[in-house]
Amino acid sequence: MVHLAINNLGNLAGIAGVHAFIVGISDYTHLPGVDDPQRPATFNLLKLTSPATSAYKFYEWIKSSDGRLRRPLATCHLLLAPSPSELAAIPDMANFVGATTNDFVREVRQWRRLCGDNVDSQAIFYFCGHGVQVHDQDAVLLLQDFGDPNSALENSCVRFSNIFEGMAPHLLQGGEDFRDIAREQIYFVDACREKPEQLAGLRAFPGISAFSSVLPDEDTRDAPVFFSTIPGDQAFGAVGQISIFTSALLEALGKACDAAIEGENGDPQWPVNARFLHKVLKHLLARRANGPPQRIANLQGLVGDPTLHYLPDAPEIETEVSVVPNHVSDATAIEIRTALSNLIVWSTNDRPRPAHPFKLIMRLDAYRIEATHPGLGTFRSIWLPAADEHRSRMSVRLRPAPDV
Repeated sequence: MVHLAINNLGNLAGIAGVHAFIVGISDYTHLPGVDDPQRPATFNLLKLTSPATSAYKFYEWIKSSDGRLRRPLATCHLLLAPSPSELAAIPDMANFVGATTNDFVREVRQWRRLCGDNVDSQAIFYFCGHGVQVHDQDAVLLLQDFGDPNSALENSCVRFSNIFEGMAPHLLQGGEDFRDIAREQIYFVDACREKPEQLAGLRAFPGISAFSSVLPDEDTRDAPVFFSTIPGDQAFGAVGQISIFTSALLEALGKACDAAIEGENGDPQWPVNARFLHKVLKHLLARRANGPPQRIANLQGLVGDPTLHYLPDAPEIETEVSVVPNHVSDATAIEIRTALSNLIVWSTNDRPRPAHPFKLIMRLDAYRIEATHPGLGTFRSIWLPAADEHRSRMSVRLRPAPDV
C-alpha cells in the first residue's frame, strides 16, 4: 500500500515545509468484534469503528489547508486500518490500508528523515486508536496487530515517549544526523489512557522502539502535545463517526484565533496557535450536551506556541451576553457596535426581542457594548470576543447608582 499520501517535495526544492504523519486504527486484526466475547488477555479491548474515519478527516483537513498552513505542505503519511463499515462509507481509505507494527516503524522512520533536514520545517503527528496508560508520564499506542497470539503483547505497541524523544535534535555516532530536525512539532494523540488491570501482572510493558533512545542536543523544539483525555480516562467516538476529540479539534481549527496579526504585505492574518487552540478545544469538549464527558489533558511536551495555520477570514464565534441580575434583563436595552467603525452589529431593539441570555454569532473583532436600564443606569465596556470559555461570554453587570 502507498502510505505517502502527499508528496510535494519536488515542488518545494528544499524549502521548509510541513510533514504530517497520520494514523487511524479501527480494525484491530486480533481483537474481537463488538458483538463477540471480550478477552482479558487483550485487556478486554474490542475492534473500533471511528478512528480510521477520524484520521482520514484530519488528513482531508491537512490537504485542504495547503496554502494556509504555517509552511507549504511537503508530505503526508497516512496509515489506516478501517472497519468494513468505514471502508464502505469512504472507499478511498483502501489506498492507505496498513497500520501494523512493521508499517508504523517503517513509515515513522521515513517521516523523521523527511523532518530531519531543515530546522524551519514543521512536523505534525496524529494518532487515533486504542491506547493504554502504563504510568502518568507515558501513553502506549496500540498498533493494528496488537494481540497477535504468536507474539508478546508489547511487540505490537509503541510508547509515545519513544516517538517524542526520538524526534529531538540529535546525532547518533555512526548513524543519521538529526541536528537540523524541524524545531516546530505538534502532536495529537486521540486514544484512551486507562491502565488495564491486566498490566498489574506484568513486570514491564515497554512496547517496541521505533527509534533508538538518544541523548539529545540542546532541545530547542516548540513541541506541544495534545492528549485527548487525562490519565485514567477513556476517549470516545460514535459508530462510524468522527471521534469526540477529533470532531472538536476540526471545529476548533476553524475558529481558534484570538487576535489578528499584520502579514508581510500589511494585510491582516488570523493565526491558529497551539496554546489558544488548546483553550478552545477544552471549551468545546466541556460544553458537550450529550454523551459521556471527556476531559482534555493539559498541554504537555515542550510547550511553545507554534502556528498551525491561518484562517481565510476573521472567524465567526458563538457568544453569549447575559445581564446580571437576571431579573432586570427584560428592561435592559443593549447595543453592540464595532469599536473602530462604530457600526451597530446587534441590538435588543430587534423584534421579536431575543431570549435571554442572548446567543450571538460574532466575528473576531473589537466591539463597544452599552447596556442601559431605567433604574440601574448604564454599563459600558470594550469586548474582544474569542472562541474560548471566557472571552466567548460577556456579563453585563448593572448596579444601582450610589447615593450622592
